[in-house]
Amino acid sequence: MKHIHTGGFSFDYRAKDTWKHMMAGASVVVAVTDNEIITIRRANTRVTPTEELLNLFKDENLDYLFAEGFKSRMMHLENVKRVLCISDVNQIFGFNEQYGNPDCIVSFDIQGINRINDVPLIHMPNEVERLAEIVL
Repeated sequence: MKHIHTGGFSFDYRAKDTWKHMMAGASVVVAVTDNEIITIRRANTRVTPTEELLNLFKDENLDYLFAEGFKSRMMHLENVKRVLCISDVNQIFGFNEQYGNPDCIVSFDIQGINRINDVPLIHMPNEVERLAEIVL
């Protein structure tokens, strides 16, 4: 599950049939392609409870759900591992001040160190197994 912070962003495009259905008052539109099923549901997600978002996946028989970009919404939940993805060492400091230490840090760019502020630094893509040990 991905949170997109860009204001006004939509996967739907003006003048497409799915857009027209939404503009005509449909509460949900489902688009089906050869490779995907896309559900578009208008909602004020700023006030949608986190549990309601998680319930979207209740019938999917998932072992794990990765939720990216939901820092402030997921912190209070049990069994949530916090993985910080960074490209520069200094990026951890703003996160720490607001949310505390993550469970681990992942980077494709930072090399030569294994911990930042006593938090394990996982070097991607070479340490996928180490990441799995921490988050699973």
